[in-house]
Order: sequence, then structure tokens, then C-alpha cells
Amino acid sequence: MHTAITHNLIMLLAQGAFNNTPPEARLTPMSPHKWRRLVDAAAELNVLRFVERGTESLNAIKPLPPTLMAALDARNGGKDEVPFDYSSAHLFNHWTQKRLEEVQEEEMNSQDTSEETLTLLDIIIKNAEHIVTKDTCIDGIITLGRYIREHKGSIDYNKLRSWLSHIGLVQIASMEGNMLISCMGFTAEELPFVTKPFPKAHRLFMNSVTKVFGKHSFSTATRMNVAMLETISHRFVSAITLVTDIEE
Repeated sequence: MHTAITHNLIMLLAQGAFNNTPPEARLTPMSPHKWRRLVDAAAELNVLRFVERGTESLNAIKPLPPTLMAALDARNGGKDEVPFDYSSAHLFNHWTQKRLEEVQEEEMNSQDTSEETLTLLDIIIKNAEHIVTKDTCIDGIITLGRYIREHKGSIDYNKLRSWLSHIGLVQIASMEGNMLISCMGFTAEELPFVTKPFPKAHRLFMNSVTKVFGKHSFSTATRMNVAMLETISHRFVSAITLVTDIEE
């Protein structure tokens, strides 16, 4: 995808989802075809609703191209999009899934249960599931950031860090957080579960945007680096399922 389209899409996403566009930032002028391409990319990524909000916000400051408005209208904005679903978050490895269930049961029986922190854990795990099986889910990473912003006063990060360590998800959670820092304008202070910088985070996030219309997937080497047990377990289960299907 053209660099101008990518630049404008990321800028509209950051503004629409997080109101994070720097005051000096400017949209790059584009042809009507490229604006339509941007809208198509946002729809493919299931983030058109955020682009629409970003467009409305920036348009109030400086009128944006009518061709962008027309392309959004043709797509009905993002009104038909299904929000990122993290209700079925699970892990592929038997032992990490068992630890997750232990954490959930113990927390639900605790005297100071933090449902917001448990939900945040689910969102992190669902994003990890996408990374292990497919690629970075842009909608999922944005959902992660929005949830953190909306519930910052009620999330117990001491519990979250302890759970991530116990389950074995420190690395992949840190990478997800680094995507928000490098691409969506978050600060490290907003993401206390991020343990260290992850230099590849920006490229991994952007790959899903720039290659949205092409065949691509998350790097196997990186998967093994940040979620070895989950990656191996998923591959093993997939192989067993394939063999079983062939025999049937």
C-alpha cells in the first residue's frame, strides 16, 4: 500500500481511537483513488469506525477532501462493523490454559475482585491468539488501548503483572503494549505491564496495515520468541487435526 495512504490511515486511526494526533501533524494530500483505497483498507481491518471518528474530529479543524467523505458515506462509515470479540479468549498450551483458569477462579473468589483487570487479561490473550494463529489484529490492539484508557482508574497492574508472569505471557503482552507506544502515541507510563522496549513492534504492527490486501502472516521466528509454548502447542494441535481429517 502506498506510503501516503498508510500515513493518513494511521493518523486518522490515532485521532479517531485515542485523540492522539500531534498538533503539528498533517494529512498528506492524495488522489480520490487513494482516499477510496484508504477507506477500503480500514474496512478490511475492521477499523473504519475509528477512521470515521478521526475524520469528523480533524474535519472540524480543517476541511478534509470531499472524496474522503464520499468514500466513507459509500461504506456507511463503520456502522456495520463487529467490535473485537475477546469473550472466547483462550490459550493453546494445556498447562498455560490451566494456569489461566486458576487465575480466573482465584480472582473471582477474591474479596477484592477486579473484573476490569480480568477483562484486560482476556484482551491481551485474544490478541496473542491472533498473533499465534494469523497476524497482528489492528482492531484488537486498538481495543486493548481503548480499554486501558477507559478503565485506567480501576485496573490493578500489580495483579496483571503477577498473572502474566504466572501464565507465561510477559513477552507477548509487552510486545502488544509496544505496538501502542510506537504506533498509536501511548506513553510507557500508561502501560505498566510493558517490561522492555520491543524494536520490532512498529514494523509488526505496520505490516498488517501495509499488506492488508496481500497474503502475509506474523513471523514464525517472532512468534517463537514471544510465545514459544503457545506457538508450538498450536502447531501440534493443527498437525494432529490435519492427520485426523486425512484419515477420516
